[in-house]
Amino acid sequence: MTSIFNRLLLGAILYGNVQGLVAQEASPSDGQPTPPYLASVPQKLHWIINFSYVQKNAPDTTPAAPSPDSPLSIDTMRVGNMRRVVVKYVNGTTQQYDIFGTDCYSQYPALGLQCRKMGEGYTPFPYSDVAFPYTGCVTAAAFKDRTTYQGVSVFHYQDGSTEAWISAETRLPVGADQIGFVKTTYQYLPPPDVIVPTPEEQRSIQIQKTAEQTFQQLR
Repeated sequence: MTSIFNRLLLGAILYGNVQGLVAQEASPSDGQPTPPYLASVPQKLHWIINFSYVQKNAPDTTPAAPSPDSPLSIDTMRVGNMRRVVVKYVNGTTQQYDIFGTDCYSQYPALGLQCRKMGEGYTPFPYSDVAFPYTGCVTAAAFKDRTTYQGVSVFHYQDGSTEAWISAETRLPVGADQIGFVKTTYQYLPPPDVIVPTPEEQRSIQIQKTAEQTFQQLR
């Protein structure tokens, strides 16, 4: 009886070791990223992108400053299909954009509240069509190494024009650059529960809804 028990025990140990080896071989190598390499924007997220501009010029030439409408920071809060974006520009101005679905609202000193449809060639602010600029290099082919950047464990990617550092935990950017021209760093804050339109935006939304209802009734 003891001999049979010993053989069964040995078999169980060997089987467990083999299963462990198979699992180890099937798992990704240490330090290697697995898809998704870059996260999609969650339904609720608050992130700030800070920009700095590298003055890269030929020797003996005056460094070129960024254009006045270049952003210094883009502060975005997203809740579902609503976004509130505050852009600080190089020229010292700050502009808020509230995007509800495809409608983009913004208040201008000379024009008042304006609403335009997103898309169809309309880009209300720089990088309005991309959540995470300069992350095009985040692919398996462009992976370089796993390292620490800005105190965060990251996967490092680089191609011929962009370089990015992606959090190994969240798959969200920690930094991303247009090599030799623009550097960006990311900050993440707790998102709000809701984004409340301003009183003027609420009136505009209500007028638009009423007009749409009237149009449907007349069809």
